[in-house]
Amino acid sequence: MSLCRFNRIVIHRFMSNFLNATTQDQRRHWIEQIVRSLPKGTVTSYGEIANIVYGRHSEHMYGTNRWYVYTQPTSQAIRGLTDKDDKTFPWWKVVYKNLQPPSHLTREATVQLQSKEDITLRNGRVPKTHYLCYTDLNDVPAIKRILGEIETYI
Repeated sequence: MSLCRFNRIVIHRFMSNFLNATTQDQRRHWIEQIVRSLPKGTVTSYGEIANIVYGRHSEHMYGTNRWYVYTQPTSQAIRGLTDKDDKTFPWWKVVYKNLQPPSHLTREATVQLQSKEDITLRNGRVPKTHYLCYTDLNDVPAIKRILGEIETYI
């Protein structure tokens, strides 16, 4: 068996154990807490949140597989939280990896980013200075606490 295939099997087994140990509600709760913990004037992507909730090993899957296994459930959880009656959930702080707001919510997101975050889009994208990647997110104290909580399940 090749090393690459072996790594995929190990990652798959690890993820199966992790996903079985945590419920969908727990992961949705973590996603909600991460989005609410983003500092004023910053955004992050669906993929970065998936890296926190599902682990950095999710980066080893590429393209369509990664989208269906990690990023799509993150996107669906945020959409579900947005659909609730809770008007305080800051859904506009999560953008695509190309720094564009979700295409079906571009106008609303632009208004919210300007009024609540003081971020002005340039050419339809959030300036990179406002984007928090995985390592930046680890520096946010509230997100560090969430990471600690997630690690108790691994």
